[in-house]
Amino acid sequence: MDTDDFEDLREVDPRCIWPNEARDFTPWLAANIERLTKALPFDLETLQIETEIDGQYADITATVAGSDTRVIIENQLEDSDDDHLVRIQSYAAKHDAQVIIWVAKDFSERHRQIVNWMNSNTLAGVAFYGFRIRAFKKGKSKPDPFFDLVIQPTRRVRTRNPNIAPGNDRYKDFFQSIVDELSRRNVFEYKTIRRTISWCEFQAGISGVTYVAAFTPRTTARVEVHIRCWIGSNHQIYEYLVDCKQEIENELSEPLKWEQRDRHYGHWHLIAIYKPGSIDGTEDELSELSDWMIEKLAELKQVFDPYLDDATT
Repeated sequence: MDTDDFEDLREVDPRCIWPNEARDFTPWLAANIERLTKALPFDLETLQIETEIDGQYADITATVAGSDTRVIIENQLEDSDDDHLVRIQSYAAKHDAQVIIWVAKDFSERHRQIVNWMNSNTLAGVAFYGFRIRAFKKGKSKPDPFFDLVIQPTRRVRTRNPNIAPGNDRYKDFFQSIVDELSRRNVFEYKTIRRTISWCEFQAGISGVTYVAAFTPRTTARVEVHIRCWIGSNHQIYEYLVDCKQEIENELSEPLKWEQRDRHYGHWHLIAIYKPGSIDGTEDELSELSDWMIEKLAELKQVFDPYLDDATT
């Protein structure tokens, strides 16, 4: 590699990427949480943003994948301050959070010492992590974010496993068979997959856009393109797909459900195919549902990938 490539690389202020912490950075982090979890010994799931806790709003709440271990993420695009230090102490003391992650532009030596002391002296089962959020830019390219782990516990995080009902084991086995078959066919790679109890999703290669297989509470199965609009540009992606609706449905040879959903912590779109079905079905019924989900996910990816490419170019 040319040495000029290294000489041209420089660090820039993270606000070059996210001007506003709450409006820009927090939604981006929730949609790109794998950037953070690469440095953690566990994955996160059931993410929510701006969750109210005693009159304050935690930036991101989540659980450790496969457990009910509660995680709270506090972030700031400035250097660490005492206000955020008090917040993470409060989450550990009052709100049953077992993992607290503090993201900041940088940490003062005093704050590092305090959080390291908390990791060594807080009751077992509570762990504190600190990440510096940094951004690097080469030439005229867009700045690229990087999370630098600077504070971590000295002991292993203990995750709490809920009492697993037999039905949850059925979900696990059901979705694992779908994951394995789609990976075998090279439709999706293992590294693109995130699975919770009643659904699994596969990354589409665009932040906040995934392909999903799921069971709904109303004894219905579905496959879908899931577009999280915490990222502003994803609204335009959805609008582009709506403009191409007729062509897309013609290629799939069936109509789709085009839905918009809102919650206090986010806004997203679903483009879905539904089918009656439940995890409590017979083995034959589950086998039929599994085959249906596998085929439909492969079809959705084949048809939607080119449109998603066009929408982002």
